[in-house]
Amino acid sequence: MWLILLLAVVLRIPQLNGSFWLDEAAQALESVRPLSQQLQIAEDFQPPLLHLIIHFASQLSHSEWWLRTIGALIPGVITIWATITIGAKLHHPKTGLLAGFLLATSPFHIFYSQELRPYSLPTLFATLSWLAVLTWPPTENWKPKRWRQFPTVTQLLVFVVLTSAGLFSSYLYPFVLLGQVTYLWFSHRTQIFAWGSAVIMVALTFVPWLPSFLEQLRIGGELRNSLPGWDTVVSLTQLKALPLVAAKFVFGIAPLSATPFVVIAALLLGCSTLALTIAIIHRKKLQASIWPLLIWIGIPLLSAWLVSFFIPVIQPKRVLFILPACYLLLASFTNKYLRATVRPNLSLPLVTHVAAVTVFVTVLVLNLSGVFSYYTQPQLQRENWRALFTTIEQRFSTNDTLVLFSFPDAFAPWRWYQHEFLLTHPTAQAFNTLSTGTLRIEQAATFPTQLEQAVEKYNTVLVFEYLRDLTDPNNILLPQLTELGLENTGVIEYPNIGFVRIYEHRY
Repeated sequence: MWLILLLAVVLRIPQLNGSFWLDEAAQALESVRPLSQQLQIAEDFQPPLLHLIIHFASQLSHSEWWLRTIGALIPGVITIWATITIGAKLHHPKTGLLAGFLLATSPFHIFYSQELRPYSLPTLFATLSWLAVLTWPPTENWKPKRWRQFPTVTQLLVFVVLTSAGLFSSYLYPFVLLGQVTYLWFSHRTQIFAWGSAVIMVALTFVPWLPSFLEQLRIGGELRNSLPGWDTVVSLTQLKALPLVAAKFVFGIAPLSATPFVVIAALLLGCSTLALTIAIIHRKKLQASIWPLLIWIGIPLLSAWLVSFFIPVIQPKRVLFILPACYLLLASFTNKYLRATVRPNLSLPLVTHVAAVTVFVTVLVLNLSGVFSYYTQPQLQRENWRALFTTIEQRFSTNDTLVLFSFPDAFAPWRWYQHEFLLTHPTAQAFNTLSTGTLRIEQAATFPTQLEQAVEKYNTVLVFEYLRDLTDPNNILLPQLTELGLENTGVIEYPNIGFVRIYEHRY
């Protein structure tokens, strides 16, 4: 187990100090504000726990690796430990190790163990809370006896603390709780007073935050109305959602292009999973240790998918908390049928053994290839705003350059890296910036006077194309610059950020 945890840390160190991208920079900017402002996050559709954690972490350092370590890396590694422990408790010690090894090498989990956003954190609380639930007094074959031992007060309080923390780390966490309640209803029904009281206590802890949640929900609705197309950015269509979650869990962050490797891997996985499913159904009786995993996966995923008909919430990264259960499920079958292969069991067909091992090996190979691709291909990494700001700072004069954003304000990464630059260069001056002040430019007369007055003062105007397809879909901004006597003389391009267009006055 310690070797697996060490491997997990080693695989998560590269790119840990990479540049913040848009959402991470916004998270960092909000978290470094005074403590009195940490609950003022109406425009960020997230609960406040990560903001508070990063606020206190930022008192020591603002470096990317430090904030990500506290907010994502440590939760990710502890999640792997909890996954190993659950596997050992539910099935067999080797099951836990196999599942932990898959999670440690998962490029999807690695990526979000380096992301300063609330994805790794709720996954930690989901895994720990499931571990807490599974340590409660067991029942046999889902038929609880009337006088079995109840969970202790300490066990219930641990569940309350972990689940409350989960609710304050992600708005999708109630789906995890719904799965746990479903499991407890079938497996611990005679203990309903004990765990029901714990669930009520959890709900009560969230009540003070409910007005803030409703305000965030209102602002999110206004954003979707004022910015058509935003739903496709923050969520997926209902038809694509479930298949894409499965595909991202298997293939990681790599683009799902139809390369021969991906096609072969998909065929192997599909055929082997089908054979394994047929074998499981053929056995008729499913092991009691498998049910918690199926509920852990199925209830949150289906619930998030149904809610997305009304509020777009489902994304693979937002349901990261079911990934440990997926690997535990695969590891339990792999270990079971692998042991049966070593010690043949005539009741199990050979195809079952081969299918289980094929699925495991294929997933492991995909994991390792995905990690290699992530570290070697810049287009799979985060937006490099730090390097882009450095390039602009070195090429252009702050006195003679205007930076223009088609957005209500300057982009968060720009503000973050300019601020960090000024802290380390006290004599330097900030770039002058101008934003359109709106989420969507509807007509050419939106801000002509302001733009004309600003452009007259500078010889060079830098225009970010980032998100402009959403905020300026009719391409109103660039023709306005041309009418003001500016000419597009070049571009700066960075992976995943796109173009920064260079406009200069014609003389």
